[in-house]
Amino acid sequence: MSTPLLATKFYPPPLRPDRLPRPDLVNRAEDGLWDGQQFLRRLTLFSATTGYGKTTAARTWLDSWMPHLAWLSLDEGDDDPFRFWRYVVAALARTDPSIGEQVQQVFESMGSGMERLSATEIIRGALTTLINSLMDIDAPLILVLDDYHHVSNESIHRDMEFLVDNLPPTLHLVVVSRIDPPWPLARWRIRGNMRELRQQDLRLRASETGTFLESFGVQLAEVDVVALQRRTEGWPAGLQMAGLSLQGHPDPRRFVETFAGSSRYLVDYLGEEVLDGLPTPIRDFLLETAVLDQLCAPLCDAVTSREDSRAMLGALQTRNLFLLPLDDHGEWYRYHSLFADLLRHRARWESPTPPRDSRLRAARWYEREGFLAEAITMALAADALDVAETLLAKHIDKLWKSAGVDRLIRWFDALSVERIRERPILGVYFSFVCLIDGRFPDALPMIKEVEDRLATHDESIPDGERRSLEGIVRVLRAFIASFQGDQKALLSYADGILDYFPERTLWRFSAAALAGDLASLRGDQAGMEAAYHLAIADGIALQDTFGSLFMAQRLGFN
Repeated sequence: MSTPLLATKFYPPPLRPDRLPRPDLVNRAEDGLWDGQQFLRRLTLFSATTGYGKTTAARTWLDSWMPHLAWLSLDEGDDDPFRFWRYVVAALARTDPSIGEQVQQVFESMGSGMERLSATEIIRGALTTLINSLMDIDAPLILVLDDYHHVSNESIHRDMEFLVDNLPPTLHLVVVSRIDPPWPLARWRIRGNMRELRQQDLRLRASETGTFLESFGVQLAEVDVVALQRRTEGWPAGLQMAGLSLQGHPDPRRFVETFAGSSRYLVDYLGEEVLDGLPTPIRDFLLETAVLDQLCAPLCDAVTSREDSRAMLGALQTRNLFLLPLDDHGEWYRYHSLFADLLRHRARWESPTPPRDSRLRAARWYEREGFLAEAITMALAADALDVAETLLAKHIDKLWKSAGVDRLIRWFDALSVERIRERPILGVYFSFVCLIDGRFPDALPMIKEVEDRLATHDESIPDGERRSLEGIVRVLRAFIASFQGDQKALLSYADGILDYFPERTLWRFSAAALAGDLASLRGDQAGMEAAYHLAIADGIALQDTFGSLFMAQRLGFN
């Protein structure tokens, strides 16, 4: 006697009266589906991680198809071919008792003692019989398999692929899953046999977020709605957690500003629904790479000491684990911001590698690959000030242009003044960014510090660096004199300044500009033009477009 089937698995979940209508999503799913005689594609796949409202979206779309809808909610127990197909046939038969009568008889005759080797052949034969019987049905029929991610049996996957490839024209399959089934999706996609609705389709837009929050009795100012939508990236579960937390909250704006993946509701939800059920290798990979703002396979290998990060990133994509692509080549990714918050929160005590060690490994990889700004940022995040200081001093000439003044200011502010004083090359760059930022009180003592060390022939300054530092100090002093309107000091410091810079650098560009100013003050037209032309050429070579244009303008005015 066959085991009875659980009838509740065949009922679609009821729709809440206050549900979000989402007509754009419904139209996308419905568009080009049925031409009045047959379905124009075979499969609609709702694939997204937990909390994106896949089942609700599918149910909302299919509400108008209810008389022609066969629904099956799958669970862990359905990962058995015999049980799975018994349920599928039963779900179809509930829409029309004549469907699959022969197939049902085959399944009913299969006893518990049947050898598994013969069961595979019998199931494929029964599936062929089912497809043939469905060819006689004229009315449209949609079969929904909800929570298909519970299926991992390769035999079921193969038979499902066979079913999709041979679907009768009046049968359409809808699959709802947290992970991509191991089917030839690319082939079906190219042939136009399927439509996909993924996280980017299911996320709530800013225009929908306010209405969604109102269902929780929460009304926010438009600016706060937009901010919360951006913070959650439209993730419905994240917005639901926010809505619950905002009910009766005394300071909604403050809540929106501080809402993160470490919030209590989100920690519990993501921990239970996502992290705790993952295989240990995937979970460890997530926790170890949580320190990264952007991910690629070689960087993840360096951080985790693995050699299979490319395959692991592919597995995360298949599982829809909040991994978002940053390019069209499948090289760079990032985690959803709230998920990244949770990972970093959990990694503090659960990661197999301490987050500080992971950040230092990332910093070394970034430096090795030429991503110098990222290397320094990661070293500072690890609170490894000595590493950041060494990187900054070693690569400061390259970073001056690539990193930008604002980022340099942040880096210098993160380092102590004492550390900067220990390295004169950092001291002069620190002084320069302070002058640009209008922080003269911070710049002047550091310039004096470098001057004093040069005057006393400090042996810690390499001989090859001394001449350049002397020239840089003169450039800085000349700029200060120019800012202060001290023409006498400007003439003193700018005189012969180009002699300190035989090679093209940022400082020679500045020295050439000062030499041109000095020549102009002296009425030396030829000397001024030569110095300004040198500054323009250096600016172009250094890719300083603004500086070159500014010097060209100065040349034109004179």
